[in-house]
Amino acid sequence: MIQQLYKNYDIIYRYDRNKILPQVIKVGILPFFIENGVTKFKLMKPVSEDKRLGEPRFQIAKGTRRINISGKWCDMRDDDLVYADESFHEPLIDTALREGMEEIGLKSSNIKQLFDMGDFTFVSASRGVRKPLHMFAAEMIDSIDFDEFEKTTAATAWVTLEEFSAIGREDHISIVREILAKL
Repeated sequence: MIQQLYKNYDIIYRYDRNKILPQVIKVGILPFFIENGVTKFKLMKPVSEDKRLGEPRFQIAKGTRRINISGKWCDMRDDDLVYADESFHEPLIDTALREGMEEIGLKSSNIKQLFDMGDFTFVSASRGVRKPLHMFAAEMIDSIDFDEFEKTTAATAWVTLEEFSAIGREDHISIVREILAKL
């Protein structure tokens, strides 16, 4: 059984819900806060797992949805979207909050408001292929009320879009820019 990771939120949708979105395996969350009219985003830098890919850059907290197979939660694969009943898929919001907890120490109790931003595209660092990514943005109550993150994260930082443009993954910079425009 998957634990409930969030309190009951009224999610604000920032895309046309009449538009049919493709099923996705990758889901991300972008915490933000606004201070003195300046929006800052909480981003993460993963630990380098494959030296051939070079030093990772800062990026959005994201990860893979899970699927319940015979009572056990496992990472989804592309064919699960086609052949597995959707009732076995982890809800998008659960994936976003779980990945936020793991990668940046996100606490659901610190979320003021959740925004469903819809689908974007990113490039897989390991495979170099474009993939769909469903995104949520979370306005935070407190910029320091976060838990520890997992050992797969080397660092986290609060940055403006301009700062992120200098230290972030290029494909993620465009996502953050588009989300900022929709908030």
